[in-house]
Order: sequence, then C-alpha cells, then structure tokens
Amino acid sequence: MTPEREAVLKIIQAVGRPVTPKEIADRLGKKPNTIRVMFFALKQAGLIKPAGKYGKWELANASLMLPNALKTLASVAGRQKTNALPNASLMVSGNALKPEKKASQGELSDIEKARIAYNIEQNKRNAKNRERRRELNRKWREANPEKAKACSKQWREANQDRVKESRIKRYAKKYDQGAGA
Repeated sequence: MTPEREAVLKIIQAVGRPVTPKEIADRLGKKPNTIRVMFFALKQAGLIKPAGKYGKWELANASLMLPNALKTLASVAGRQKTNALPNASLMVSGNALKPEKKASQGELSDIEKARIAYNIEQNKRNAKNRERRRELNRKWREANPEKAKACSKQWREANQDRVKESRIKRYAKKYDQGAGA
C-alpha cells in the first residue's frame, strides 16, 4: 500500500465519520479526482465502503489498524515513536477538515509536516523520472534519426499553435537581448 493511501485511511480513521473525496483532497492538498481514484482502489481492496448517499465514504472495518500508516507518517515527520501520532486529531469545520493548530507557537502539526515532506519527496522522484525519460528519449533519437525526424514533424503538424507560440517567444527573447546590447 502506498503512503498516500495509508494517509487517506489514517485521516478517515481520525475523523471518525464518513467523508467525501473533496474533504480529503482539501486536507492533503490534492485534486478531488485523484482521491476518487484512490477511493476506488481502496474499495477494491476492501478497506473502505460507501456510506449511504452523496459520495461519502467510511472505513469498511471500524477496527482497522494502520500500523504502517503510523510508521510512515511518523518517520516522515521525524518522530521517534511509531505507535501513535500526537496532534493527529482533526477538527471539522463546515465541509473541510482542518488540522489542529498549536495556538501559542503557530507551529505546523505533525501531519502537516508529514504532508510537506511527502510532497518534497514526490517532487524529487518526479524530477528524477523526467531526467530519465529525457535521457532515454535522447538515446532513442540518436539511434533512430530518421524516425525521430518523422515523429518531430508529425508532432509539429499536430501542435501548430504551440509551435507558433514557441517561435514567437524565441524571437522576442532574441530581439530583447539584441536591443538591450
């Protein structure tokens, strides 16, 4: 199970009532459709179930324990204990879930720190994947120059508007550099 899914299950468990994908999405800083897809996968795994009408979901088994989710969140938050996360309680305000705030210090809760750390790690993984794809693409183009030309031509024909915008920006940049010199 991915850390994202474990975090979703942990939030559903902490809230203690049926929640909508939008509530979870707002809490995790994700898009509601991303959470809906995740809910479908969790439903297929038998971990959550629909709770009546209006797109609300709840845990399939109320006594579902999430030790891996606690370990994941605790390790990301840099905590030593893995059996509990203090300040993991959530207050419900209207339709959105909000983290419990520390009134005097204005510090982030452990769950907020975990979310931020997770997003940073995800961005690093995405950057590595982009670099890997670029490298593979470059190697393929070197090995297949004729096919690469044909693919580029086909892409340019299909995306004429984007090509035109790119040319305009490129020439504007050259003009600005030449005029400034």
